[in-house]
Amino acid sequence: LYEFIGHQNVVQEVIERDGEQVTVYNSDMTHITARINSRDDMIVALIRLRYTQDAEFALINKGIADSTNTEYVAYRDYVATCKTQANTYYEEA
Repeated sequence: LYEFIGHQNVVQEVIERDGEQVTVYNSDMTHITARINSRDDMIVALIRLRYTQDAEFALINKGIADSTNTEYVAYRDYVATCKTQANTYYEEA
């Protein structure tokens, strides 16, 4: 059982706290737990940190219509990164 936490849209801010200027970070956080038994399970879990299944299907459809679509290309790049990261735990298929 693995726990994954991902942060998107990280924004740095300087605020005043107790009379001092401090740097804080805000983000859109995703938190999932997944049972991982294979490299494929790991890849899917990492993808889910950024994309829901519905969002993934929508992006794939955009890619079918236009393989140069910016959002689709970003999705494919992220999937490649997830596959590389999964190799840290499992041999490449």
